[in-house]
Amino acid sequence: MQKFREQNPEYENFFVEDREDEFFVKNLENVQGDERDTILFSVSYAKTKEQRDNNRSMALRFGPLGQKGGERRLNVAITRAKLNVKLVSSILPSDIDLSRTESEGVRMLRSYIEFAMTGSATLHTVHSGDENDVFMDIVAEYILSNGYKIKKYVGCSGYKIDIAIVHPEIENCFVAGIECDGFSYAAAKTARDRDHLRKSVLESMGWNIYRVWSPEWMARPEVERQKLIAFIENAINNYTAEKEPEEKAPVKVFEDAETFAEPVHDELDSTIQSNIFENDNGNPYGFKYYVEANWYDVPNLSSFPQDGSRAAEMIKHIVGVEQPIYIDLLYQRMAGGYGNKKATSPIRNAVDRTLQSTKLKGFINKNKDGFITMAGFDNLKVRVPSPGSSARQVNYISPDEIGLAMTTIASQAIGISTEHLIDATARALGYARKGERVVSCLNNALERLVKDGRVRIIDGKVNVVGGASRG
Repeated sequence: MQKFREQNPEYENFFVEDREDEFFVKNLENVQGDERDTILFSVSYAKTKEQRDNNRSMALRFGPLGQKGGERRLNVAITRAKLNVKLVSSILPSDIDLSRTESEGVRMLRSYIEFAMTGSATLHTVHSGDENDVFMDIVAEYILSNGYKIKKYVGCSGYKIDIAIVHPEIENCFVAGIECDGFSYAAAKTARDRDHLRKSVLESMGWNIYRVWSPEWMARPEVERQKLIAFIENAINNYTAEKEPEEKAPVKVFEDAETFAEPVHDELDSTIQSNIFENDNGNPYGFKYYVEANWYDVPNLSSFPQDGSRAAEMIKHIVGVEQPIYIDLLYQRMAGGYGNKKATSPIRNAVDRTLQSTKLKGFINKNKDGFITMAGFDNLKVRVPSPGSSARQVNYISPDEIGLAMTTIASQAIGISTEHLIDATARALGYARKGERVVSCLNNALERLVKDGRVRIIDGKVNVVGGASRG
């Protein structure tokens, strides 16, 4: 390589060390974490001259690859390429005699070399399309019933994945593959190497593969269904078009929690998506700073049984800190307790079931606007973002809280116009710019104040009825 660089200085830019994607040469043990468009994967083992001349078998000593966990090292190596891998090898698959080794890493290397040579022909054909795979159809129907998009028999002519999971938001993008033990298993049950090869090669190409076994499915349907949906949800949540920094996975509090797709997205008006609290006067009305609740702050959380009591305690804690809290925001706060980052449909359903259960009867109230408080709550306060923090989505602020902010401001600004009251309230709540949704929610709150007789508008001026209000 050094000689090549000396002879071809025009390529030196690719070797600059502070370049983000500089050229590198690394061994199997040190390549983890690096990615490039193209990886040249060199198998630096071969027969000795004596072995070649005497047609003897090569020694199956492949260093770390042949040791325990070697298959994981190989998997890391062959998944470093964003676009393609160029395999360079002086040995053929036939040079690796699997009868002489029990190493999973060596077995995988042989299969990978075979795949690199023959492509899809290595992958076993499992379905002719002439007859229905009953078990696969059952699994497919179950996935569809949970709101996922799928395609059956996806892949090249040599081998097709039984069920491919389509990304819910990206058309023609597959995030996972499901294999069933119907035709696929029947065709491969006497060829363990090929059965293992399909999964390892497909995973090296970026697929997330999950195998559903019919005996387990029939014996433990609920458990197996939850495991399948959890796998699909995880594949969707972790899919990124480009590599992004990894986030710490959320802790799963409920061992039997269902985690499904259909994440909740409440699209904000583009003008208020990144509002940061901006007020030259800080907090002139003395409003309380907003505090977010964490489900894991429940005292002695692990001591509560998983019969709904644990979820109930989490809800009581969150509501107690953030009341009045909008139901969608409660779903989001609870998602982490179910081992998820997003409030999926089953999580929302689970929270709803807990809210309606006897464990929270008499403890929780939900009003017609979808805001939740503890029973007997009567200490409403206006809450604003602390300096430097983001404002809440305006639809997450109850009309009563917005109304209290308005009456507080109006009582301190005698003769304020409706337009100026809207502006002042928006600024106080942390919105540097007024989007359409902000204006709509504030106008609705003002109309409610007028309807309830708490304010009067005379000649365009807002007058608080009954004296000053304190938020």
